[in-house]
Amino acid sequence: MEDKDQSKIVTMYGWSGSVSVLVAYGLTTLYDDHDQIEIWIHLLNMYGSSAIGYVCYRGKVWSACLLEVAWFIISGCSLIL
Repeated sequence: MEDKDQSKIVTMYGWSGSVSVLVAYGLTTLYDDHDQIEIWIHLLNMYGSSAIGYVCYRGKVWSACLLEVAWFIISGCSLIL
């Protein structure tokens, strides 16, 4: 039973990451003044890429996992710079 519960939590984590990346993309494309929300876009991208990356890592989907690691690094650098 514990494995099933843990699997549901990981699945929900992955879905929340997908929603996070989609919201960040929506904000980027639909919102004109990025200066006010820029930090939120970067944080949403970082959260989303880490969640999706973790699910990919657990599923041993290495190409997608590498993409999410790159997405996280780019978002982190954009947040700092």
